[in-house]
Amino acid sequence: MPRLSKKFALLLVLAMLASMFVGMGTASAASDNTAITIPSIAATTNSTALGTIRIQESSSSVNTFAAYQQITITLPSGVEFNAVPTAAANIVDTGYGAITVNAGATTKTFTITLGARNGAIPTTTKTYFDITFGDVKTDGADGDIAVDIFAPNTPVTSGSVVVARATAAGTTSTVLDTKTVANGSGKLIGTIRIAENRGGAVKLAGSQVAYPPNGRGQIKIVAPADVTIAGIGVPTFVNWTQNGATNIAPNSDGYSQADFYVNTTAGGATPGFVTIDLTVNIDDDTVTGPLSFTIKGDGVTTQTVSVGTVGDYSVTAAAIGDPKTVYVGAAKQAINDFTLKENLQGSLLARDLKFTLPSFAHWYTDPSITVDKGTVVLTKVQGAGATYDTNRNVITFTVATGTKSAFTFKDDKIFLDANAPEGDVTMQITGAGLSEAINVVVGKVVAPVAVTSAAKDVKIGVSGQVAGDIVITEAVASALKKKVTTVDNDWAKPALALTDKDPAQLIIKLPSGVTFTQKPTVAVTTGDLRFVTNNINLAVGDSQLVIPIDKASTTASTITISDIKYTVDRTVPEGDVKVVLAGSALDMQEDATAGEFFTQIVSVSNAKTVTPAPGEIVNLATFVIGSTKLTINGAETTMDVAPYIKDGRTFLPLAYVAQALGVTPANILWDGANQTVTLMKGDKVVQVKIGSTTMVINGAPITMDVAPEISNNRTCLPVALLAQAFGSSATWDAATQTVTIQ
Repeated sequence: MPRLSKKFALLLVLAMLASMFVGMGTASAASDNTAITIPSIAATTNSTALGTIRIQESSSSVNTFAAYQQITITLPSGVEFNAVPTAAANIVDTGYGAITVNAGATTKTFTITLGARNGAIPTTTKTYFDITFGDVKTDGADGDIAVDIFAPNTPVTSGSVVVARATAAGTTSTVLDTKTVANGSGKLIGTIRIAENRGGAVKLAGSQVAYPPNGRGQIKIVAPADVTIAGIGVPTFVNWTQNGATNIAPNSDGYSQADFYVNTTAGGATPGFVTIDLTVNIDDDTVTGPLSFTIKGDGVTTQTVSVGTVGDYSVTAAAIGDPKTVYVGAAKQAINDFTLKENLQGSLLARDLKFTLPSFAHWYTDPSITVDKGTVVLTKVQGAGATYDTNRNVITFTVATGTKSAFTFKDDKIFLDANAPEGDVTMQITGAGLSEAINVVVGKVVAPVAVTSAAKDVKIGVSGQVAGDIVITEAVASALKKKVTTVDNDWAKPALALTDKDPAQLIIKLPSGVTFTQKPTVAVTTGDLRFVTNNINLAVGDSQLVIPIDKASTTASTITISDIKYTVDRTVPEGDVKVVLAGSALDMQEDATAGEFFTQIVSVSNAKTVTPAPGEIVNLATFVIGSTKLTINGAETTMDVAPYIKDGRTFLPLAYVAQALGVTPANILWDGANQTVTLMKGDKVVQVKIGSTTMVINGAPITMDVAPEISNNRTCLPVALLAQAFGSSATWDAATQTVTIQ
């Protein structure tokens, strides 16, 4: 292929660029075509006027209208001029020496030609001209009437513009305001507007030609049965005037009727309307509900409208939205906003109005009150320095009566007791003349954690028995708190104070007679909750597992407590072993007297007690001289002092011997003043004293050959007589240096 010369290549590029930009100036130009007026006209008429359109240079097309540009205007189907349009009759020229109507114009379409732009107009000023459509006739036109603008090769935008709307004759009656009233006289029940659909719609009926002048028509308002029209206020007329006085009397059918005559103004070209305040007398107590009135008359569309409602003196209240979730034991929790409305003025009487929560729920702060309507005033009662009742369940307001009112109560906050039942928080509204209490559900109580376990059989009188794992799942993140939030006990304050205490604890409580044989394993299996691991301990005679919270979760977490072994004494009844979850990590309200957080939040059974069969071995425990390992029924426990031999006798730590014998820690009592240990199990009470060879069993003394002594802060003694006292036996294996108790 031969190479192009540089000069020819440059010319080719310039030619391509020129072709790309040809006509861009004209294409970007556009006019603003708008209707200045859009009248409503009859669908069929011999003479009427459409609106006026304005064709104006747009901001981006200033100084683009020019001489000899042509624009064709076409009327839609069913509309035509009564006379061929002319420039003088139909063109309002504001920027050109002359605009002419081309030859060949008809009553349906015409073309105009622009003259030269007026030289006195700055080139930066937009020019325009108006086209009027007076004296046209219509034949079955319907809806919007749009003229077509066709202007090729000009800066004028082609398209259509709506210049009128064809409407049927008649009127539209609209209720602008409606009220609820009680039975009685002189009740203003609402406001009605009766408007022509188009100018001149309301006319004389044939039977009323005797009432001059032309264009005057009668409008009638007919009341329902047992309702008398007392007045229509001072009607407000627009494009109408009232002719004569308003007449109120029963019509031929016996119904109360108000009627009056209207004259149209401006020849009826513009639609007229009237606004009426309707007042009635309702003397029959059986009349209730909406009141229906019939509007009719000369050229008036017969229409039934509901104006006013006859109701009872009552108040309604409702929560806004679905019930919000609130958690057991937690403070400063948002409940639903709610509304309170008078159905009739005077429904709220000048008495106390009370908002009462259930006994387990308490107001944390006052709700804020927005007056949505009316002039009733609610003022909170603050007598003798108290703003709430002594349980902080009730807020009381005094009512100052006024016009029919409606209120919205927002930013409502409560706190819940640790024993709050799951389910609805139902607030009760009473007083101020209410015939009965109004119940509103403002929240839904949910436990902060769920707990599950599989119960395993355990036997009374046996230690080291395996119980089911306990799985604790948070309902939401941070359900288990790191900081304890306590509630100020001065409940007379408008807003309660909260105090943080760190760290909070989750406490696993066992029932009476059941203790942990060993410390269980505690682990977070899902989520990011963290414990103070080295401070997880047994407490209160090994009947409680205390778990301090180091870090609250950011995602709801699951905790599993495993390796649970119980010692169950013979006082425990058969049936479920109920484990209670409590502690400050769950309960945000501190016990005012004990300063503890031991109220039950949730519970689970992870064991079930059964009675051993007759003759069944209750316990089998082995102690090895010099070893701190104690084995009870196969489960190992570490002691803090090892058995030893002294003067040919084996000495064992009394606390662990008691455990092997089935005596719970709670039934081992130490009297430091008298250096005496008391052991209790079933119907046996045994006492030994440091340095004394006397053992007392149920008050009867028995002489031992060796006295108990203290070693490493533990009471130690030979165990044969003690084992016998509790129905067990102790044997010695010299070869293995082992003492067995069974």
